Amino acid sequence: MNIAQCLNSVHAQFLIASLVFVRLSVAKQGIGYQASINRTAEDRESYTMLTVIPKSWFSWDFSVMERSRAVAEIDVSWWREKGVLTVDGIDYMVYREGLMSGAFILELEGAVLAHAKKPNAFRRAFIIEYAGKQYTLRAKSAFQSTFLLLDGDREIGMLSPKGVFTRRATVDFPEEIPLPAKVFIIWLAVILWKRESDSSAGTGASDGGGDEGGGGE
Repeated sequence: MNIAQCLNSVHAQFLIASLVFVRLSVAKQGIGYQASINRTAEDRESYTMLTVIPKSWFSWDFSVMERSRAVAEIDVSWWREKGVLTVDGIDYMVYREGLMSGAFILELEGAVLAHAKKPNAFRRAFIIEYAGKQYTLRAKSAFQSTFLLLDGDREIGMLSPKGVFTRRATVDFPEEIPLPAKVFIIWLAVILWKRESDSSAGTGASDGGGDEGGGGE
């Protein structure tokens, strides 16, 4: 075998090895991509998508829908930050412990199921405790009405209005959070939305803006 033949043979072997390497790399990427898709699908199955719909144009009362079925109703008091959450036919009381300050409470037949506190008077955020777990609900940014739900530093859910000129919103929370707690979290977001609306209308927040000042992050 002469030098030219040797070079051709080495070149061919190099090309074959390169093609094998490329095919193996593509196969691995495909497996990884498919695993990613599967993980995403599994994660989505562990979430519940809800839609929050106002009962009328000017109302702060809402129906909470899962697909086409109403699973809860939110009735908000006009003169204080309190109300009634009806979840699967059961009435839960929600209220603030004090007129100008204090925790926000979810109560059933006199038993406190959850409570939420604002970590900072000037931030749109709550620290929520339910069934021994702690969550944070906070505005996505200073200029948005979207709220994020966090478990520690990990984002696990979102509550987002469907548009600027509507009070409809979509809610995407983990399945592991029971429905009464989800509706309580939605009510907390509604409280902050109502404060912002009252402030922008020049009427003042329902508690006089005692811990919020009308809405900055």
